[in-house]
Parts: sequence; C-alpha cells; structure tokens
Amino acid sequence: MLHQYFATDTISEIEALAQEFPAVRDRENSFYLHRERQGLLVGPYESNP
Repeated sequence: MLHQYFATDTISEIEALAQEFPAVRDRENSFYLHRERQGLLVGPYESNP
C-alpha cells in the first residue's frame, strides 16, 4: 500500500477552534483528513499501487 499526504499552511478558522477538530475518513473515496498543528493533514490511500 502506498501512502501519501499533504499538510496545509495555517488556516485561521482551524487555529481559532477551541475544541479539537475530529478526524474524518471517507472510505468510499479512500482518503482522510485531520488537524495538524494549525492546519489540516490530508491523505489518500492506494491499495493497488
């Protein structure tokens, strides 16, 4: 399985959140995202490289 991801720069709306941002998984489209510092980390999965 290959695994790649990217992290965004600071997003002011994420930075302003008082609570932790929930991790989101989309199994149908094979990707996830979650808070990474003051931005987001987004990663797709590829099961057949």
